[in-house]
Amino acid sequence: MVVDAFMNDTAERADLVLPVRSCSSSRRRRSYLHEYVQYVAAVAPPPPEVRTDLWIVTELGKRLDPPVLMRRRKSACGPP
Repeated sequence: MVVDAFMNDTAERADLVLPVRSCSSSRRRRSYLHEYVQYVAAVAPPPPEVRTDLWIVTELGKRLDPPVLMRRRKSACGPP
């Protein structure tokens, strides 16, 4: 299984490829331990069948036996 936004050598060898949102299709805020916060606007909307990394990991965790549940962290900057 591979989670990737693009078909590459690794994805071509996988039995299952889960598409994930690329950087250009995600609106986000980020900070790298600096005194500023960077906002990145989405360039294009993501295709309807793709999900975020967090969604994929959370859903896989729910399906394990026993399930592994991910906690949601509260954001200091508003909704995620």
